[in-house]
Amino acid sequence: MKHTESELQIIELMKNICPDFDSYNFLETDRYKGSLFGKFNVYYKIGSNKELGMITGINNQKKYNLDQFKKNFITTGGVDGTKVEEGWKGEILIELLKYLQGIKKDQSEEVKCLE
Repeated sequence: MKHTESELQIIELMKNICPDFDSYNFLETDRYKGSLFGKFNVYYKIGSNKELGMITGINNQKKYNLDQFKKNFITTGGVDGTKVEEGWKGEILIELLKYLQGIKKDQSEEVKCLE
């Protein structure tokens, strides 16, 4: 699959915040999966309009206050691929990932201060 420049930027940002980010294809819509900061999963998937976007579970949404970013992506998920899930794509997703990258930087600086 050939990626656009913004998709490549999103993939690089996701690699930075997900230590185990890699290709994933459990469902037909899946492309990549990683655990945000080594904890709960995020998925980069194909949506209903064939664009790529990210979804994550309620744990990440609450912990990192992701509801501040307007959801603009719809895909399917769940064990059998029939559950409708919402997430983010495009410029909103890039903003969200940069926000998370800032959290990662802050966490790294806190650890350095504690050492």
